[in-house]
Amino acid sequence: MVILTAGCKKDNPTKKVKVGEDGVTPLPEAVDIGLSIKWASFNLAASNEYQFGLYYAWGESAFRIPYTSDNYKYTSQENAQLPLSRDAAAELLGDGWRMPTKDEIQELVDTFNDDDYTWKADKKTADNGTEILLGWRVTCNAGKTKGNSLYFPAAGLYSTVLGYDGNSGFYWSSTMYDEWKYNAWQLGITMEGPILRHDGARYLGCSIRPVYED
Repeated sequence: MVILTAGCKKDNPTKKVKVGEDGVTPLPEAVDIGLSIKWASFNLAASNEYQFGLYYAWGESAFRIPYTSDNYKYTSQENAQLPLSRDAAAELLGDGWRMPTKDEIQELVDTFNDDDYTWKADKKTADNGTEILLGWRVTCNAGKTKGNSLYFPAAGLYSTVLGYDGNSGFYWSSTMYDEWKYNAWQLGITMEGPILRHDGARYLGCSIRPVYED
């Protein structure tokens, strides 16, 4: 598997952080595809762009199984925006890294219908004829960041078991859904493309794709 190298690299002497299943994984690169924020080249706790990484409940920074409402730490949440002190990307990567906001995810989703960007589905067909979604790649086609790209694997989500992998991906934002405070906004990676969704229960284990702010 190839590690994505396109984009602006974060200048940091720390080459590894303790977030992966093996205890040590490399820092992602901060990739500029011409948006208001740079996105990590791979998921939190992954080692390359194709790996799923680990799964986290909203506001937690440790992988665990299962993910249920009974063992979720933060059933109540006063503020709509997750504080950095409970942001898994900020805690585990540090120095400018954090989870994306709802608006930053919306900005990414909006590129799906923008001529300056190309979204390409990575799919395969199983032996039984079922179509499997591996992920989506978004590539910038214009400006100084032309050719830079990001890959979002369809990593599914964790409750008592892993589900929806090979069909969808669910990536946390740092913004709670204010009309139903048990949920938070997410980037959804679906068969049809990327969407902004609000029906992700905060106790579920989902992927995190960090963003980097200079």
